[in-house]
Amino acid sequence: MRRPESQFVTPAGLQAAQQLGQAVRASRLSMNSTQADFSARARLSRATLARIESGDPAVSFGSWVSAMEEASLLQRLNADAGIGAASLARDVVRPVVRSATRQRASGLHGAAAREDAYDF
Repeated sequence: MRRPESQFVTPAGLQAAQQLGQAVRASRLSMNSTQADFSARARLSRATLARIESGDPAVSFGSWVSAMEEASLLQRLNADAGIGAASLARDVVRPVVRSATRQRASGLHGAAAREDAYDF
């Protein structure tokens, strides 16, 4: 059974999804493209595109990216905000990686692992 994503998304996240969906729809309409044509080019079903345009946060991230790419929104986000994969890796990912000293978690060993394994 699917969990209702709207219960796990903050109001700000829901608002952002609705705004992105409206931007996808506006871009599609500015291209004078039907949902069927646009969804075929974006490699989505028409129903998935309709859910994206309504701002449904339960739609997969990959589907959102496909729709935003077809709507030329990814390029605009990169140009307007200066956000790109390279700058994200440089500004966000690398400092996190540098600050981490452990390569993996080893867990508890021996008697400590047996004693604390099931604490309920």
